[in-house]
Amino acid sequence: MKCWLAVGMTVFVLAWGGCRRGEELPLEPAPQGGAPEARSEPTSSAMEASGQVTVSFVVAQFPVQMALWVEDAQGRYVRTLYVSRWEAAAGHARNILPQWVDASKEARSADGAANVDAVTSATLKAGETPVLFTWDLKDWKGETVVPGEYLARLQCDGKRGVITWTGRVAVAAEKAEVLAVPEPALAADGSNAYVRDMKVGFVPR
Repeated sequence: MKCWLAVGMTVFVLAWGGCRRGEELPLEPAPQGGAPEARSEPTSSAMEASGQVTVSFVVAQFPVQMALWVEDAQGRYVRTLYVSRWEAAAGHARNILPQWVDASKEARSADGAANVDAVTSATLKAGETPVLFTWDLKDWKGETVVPGEYLARLQCDGKRGVITWTGRVAVAAEKAEVLAVPEPALAADGSNAYVRDMKVGFVPR
């Protein structure tokens, strides 16, 4: 019995001594400067594009129904810059300019029709002086787009069918200009060359 009591007391003393020694250990100093600062994410305004896109071309034939609009690199509709009055008022019901009709469907709805009405004008007359349109980098909802590639499309319907000119331009930090390409290819006699010298440019701010 005395042996068991002695062993028990020895264990108690060792345990008590270990606790005391643990209490006397110095605490780790707190890290200086506090917790690392979290990096702030860029705001939406910092990701917005800045500048303007210009589209110019010479109207070679009259009368030709036209629509000029912008799409993003994925082919999503952004905004209409011009549409001839007849096409805007009645032509879309006959699908005269099918690509524009399909692309602008939502913008021509009851809520967004004012966006198209604002850029509807008389049919452009033929002449040697280029016509010029500008895009302020806002979509049809009034929101500024982000930097990237954008497509200016001009669809025309004349005596020899529908032709669509497309110019792809980078909206970034550098000035740029491209020459639009017609699709399908123009006839050898130029009978469906409704416009010529279509250029799409970007000027950063």
